[in-house]
This record gives sequence, structure tokens and C-alpha cells, in this order.
Amino acid sequence: MMRRRLAAGVLAALLPLTRADTPAPTPPRAPWRAPDLTPVTVHPPPDHAPIPLVENGTPVARIVIPQPRPPRDLLAAVETLNLFFRKTTGTALPVTNQIPEGPALVVGPCPASAALGLDPDAMPVEGFTLRTEGQKIFIVGHTNSPHDGAIWGLYDFAERFLGIRWYLPIPQPNGDDLGICPSPTPTVTMPPAWIEDAPFRHRDLWPDTSEPSRGAGLNMRPLHHFLRDGNSWPIRLQVHTPNWSRVTDYVEKRPEVFQLKRDGSRDWNVLCYSHPQTLECYLEQIQNYLDRKPYRLGIINDAITVSPADVELACYCPACRAAWDPEGGALGTASRIMASFTDRLARAIQTRWPDRHLTVIFLPYLNYTRAPDGIRFPGNVEVQLCGMPGLALYKEPAVAAAEQANITAWIAITGRKIQNWHYSVWPAHKTKAAYQYPHVIQRFYQENREKTVGSFING
Repeated sequence: MMRRRLAAGVLAALLPLTRADTPAPTPPRAPWRAPDLTPVTVHPPPDHAPIPLVENGTPVARIVIPQPRPPRDLLAAVETLNLFFRKTTGTALPVTNQIPEGPALVVGPCPASAALGLDPDAMPVEGFTLRTEGQKIFIVGHTNSPHDGAIWGLYDFAERFLGIRWYLPIPQPNGDDLGICPSPTPTVTMPPAWIEDAPFRHRDLWPDTSEPSRGAGLNMRPLHHFLRDGNSWPIRLQVHTPNWSRVTDYVEKRPEVFQLKRDGSRDWNVLCYSHPQTLECYLEQIQNYLDRKPYRLGIINDAITVSPADVELACYCPACRAAWDPEGGALGTASRIMASFTDRLARAIQTRWPDRHLTVIFLPYLNYTRAPDGIRFPGNVEVQLCGMPGLALYKEPAVAAAEQANITAWIAITGRKIQNWHYSVWPAHKTKAAYQYPHVIQRFYQENREKTVGSFING
């Protein structure tokens, strides 16, 4: 899931590399232009002969990791790449930390890559460059532990130059390699190439297993890693928090912070976001966090979550009723309630802790998804916007236009890029036939490259 693409599902095959037993097509399709893969930044290729990697099932190149103590994730990625080499050619490439005179795939910075101007610190976060020179393939990436762009470069190499596609998870750790689609050939030769890429910073794929309620079933972590799952964006949301139903002091002494039901009783699992006491409780919990005391609030990396319980808001207190929008439709009846609370919280944070870089992260969802008119946040609020129809339905022009308009409106309110929350399962889980929509995914992220930092993908 790299630049302009976040999920697998595209089915067109990458044209194979030059082979000893198969004449090259005329004119050859450049592998960096494979239509089912991420569009990358392409520089004019260096002027040198193709680099032999495997000839008639025999490795002639080596994989080099120049670092004396490579990170475990990088070693695992090299092992995965050699799995792909075995499936493609029947053999693996020897792995060493010494750069040989002959052909080599060099992973990570070294003096030779530095001489070509490949500076990992100058690359975008998690970005990488793949460049050939002479008989070497250099893959150098920006490292921001635990995120190493060189790993994404290895996987891009596997897709683009080995013709690998991987669609299904392995059944269990170290189990059969299910769903890996190679392009078998005894000979692989690397053409001259120079490409760069960098991912969206937020690329969460969930769940990690096929039975998430039990933490069991198929292990999808290796597949997700190959699809560039990760999140290097510092502002993170903790969904559906806080839940103060077990905070005795609030239940017994501050019942007004909880949603008032139509019959006059309180819903202890849902907050009232209009009452001033709710804001004061938030600020009290933030102070506990800053004082390193126990706190009951969703806070990650100095980002304070605003995300109600997983139900539509329906508070019947006078203040919520006054802000209720009966014309807001299914996605907007409570939008003004939640946006107003978020605005008040953000301004109070700026007033109380002006020297702390605290951010409010708000998840518009259910009946408070649509952006309300007339509100502008003070600058310390980021929105993670839930795509309620399901990303597959963006294929419908009216749905896509409405979602795009809502993205534009929230960006205007926050003054910054949004994060997305997308459902890859809707509506595919209700169909009997295979439901493919990779073109919808590609188009959305290509059109919103400068509007979103990426997505949490809920499967």
C-alpha cells in the first residue's frame, strides 16, 4: 500500500522480465509502468547493460545488507524476497554483508550508494529509491524506526521486476505460501532503472487474523506487511473513547456528563457532548495525563481522541436538542453537537496549555459524519473521517461526489489534511459473487493524494 494505493485486489499481471527462453515483446513495456501497481516517480534510467540476477536456475548475484546489525524486519523482508526468487526461478540469492565485484542487490545505505546521491535522511518518511549502476541494484530508504523505506523498496522490486503478486494470507506462521502468484522463469535480468516512491503515512490494515473476535484463524500479518501496512503518522486516534461508565465519581456525582435518554434516565455508555461538565471532565483527565497520573481518556502521542461510543448519538438534554439538526439526514443530525464540542475542547486546550503541542483527533461517524456549516477549528484539530457508505460504493458518481464534498468541507474546517477510516468489507460482504473494485481505490487515493495522510482500512 504505497503511493496512491492502499489495498490489494488489482488482478492484472505485471509483464515478466527478459527471459532466456522467451523473446522480449516489441516494444517492451517498462515494468515501472505496470498498470496494476503504484505509479512511481521515474527518472531516466542509467546507461549500462542489464544486470544478471539468475541464469538458468543458478544465482549469479548476491543480496547485500551492508549494516553490521540489520534490523529484524529488514532481515525478514530479505527472506521474503528470497522466497519470491525461489518461486520464480527455483533458487535463492546468497545473502552477505560484503559488496562483491559482480552483480548484487544492495539493501541499505553504503559508500557506493552515497556516491550516487542516495541520502536516506533526505528522502520522505518511509520513502525509498531504487537505482541501478554498473552491476549493482541499490535500494535505499528513509529509516524512522520501526519504519524502514528500504523494506518497501524490496517489496516494490519483487512486484515490479520479479512479477510477484500476493493475494491471500498464509494459513499459519511458517505455513504453506498461499496466494503468492509468481511469474516462473529460470533466468532473471534486471534492466537499468531509477525510481522513487513514498507511501501515505497512515496505512493500517485490520484485522490481522480472519477471526478477530477470537484472535484466531488465518494469519494475515505477513500479507499485510507485504502490502505495506504501517503507520508513521504521529497523530493517532483511539476509537470509541472515553467510556466513563465505571468512573464512580462521574456516575454518582456528575451524571449530567452522560447522554440523557428520552425517558429521563441516563445512558452510562454514551456521553453528553453539550453539557459544560463534560468538557471540564475532559480537561481534568488531560491534566492527569500531563501530571503522569492515571487518566481515563484516549490519548496517544499527545493527541486527545474525541470519538463517542459505537452508536448514533441521541441525547435529549435541552442543549443537545437545541443543536440537533432534524434536516441533517442520516449522517448529519448530531454533527453540530460534536463539532461544537470539539471546537470548545480545542480552544480550551490552547488556553490552558499554550506551550504544549496537544492535538485533538476527532472521528466523524454515524449521524455526525457530515461537516456542519459555520464552524472553523482553531488549528489544533485533525479529523479522521469515516467513509460511511463503504469505499466500494464510491464507484457510484453521486456517492463519490458526496464523499469528496464532505472531505473538502472538513479540510476547510480544520485547515489541514484529514485521515480516512474506510471499510473494505462493505458492501462486498453481502454479495455472492466476487466483488472487485481496485479501480475505485486507485482513483480515490490518486485524487486525494494532497488531501489525506492515509487510512485505517477496516475489513
